Amino acid sequence: MNPLVRAQWCAALRSGDYQQGEGQLRAADEDTGDYKYCCLGVLTDLAAKAGVTNWDLARQLDFPPPAVEGWAELPYHNPEVRVQGVDGASAASLADLNDDHGWDFGRIADAIDGGAS
Repeated sequence: MNPLVRAQWCAALRSGDYQQGEGQLRAADEDTGDYKYCCLGVLTDLAAKAGVTNWDLARQLDFPPPAVEGWAELPYHNPEVRVQGVDGASAASLADLNDDHGWDFGRIADAIDGGAS
């Protein structure tokens, strides 16, 4: 993974600027209209702000578009991180940690810092 993108992504996840959501890269909250993001949606938003993609292209996707994968130098659209105690596995995908295991953005950022692959 590109180390500069990793640092920017982890900082954004820890910043408190993004509300966490599930199941989609980005979705508007029905009550407030504010956007909620999954952890991969935060990466996609950073890529959109950098001019790599735009939300018109990404809004119907469950995972970051290929342009985001290339920009971040991800080996796969849903990177895995090394973790212990998640379904007895030593690795888990970021989408699963966000959507199925209830990890908050800070914990996900710590896992990404530990070596997303």
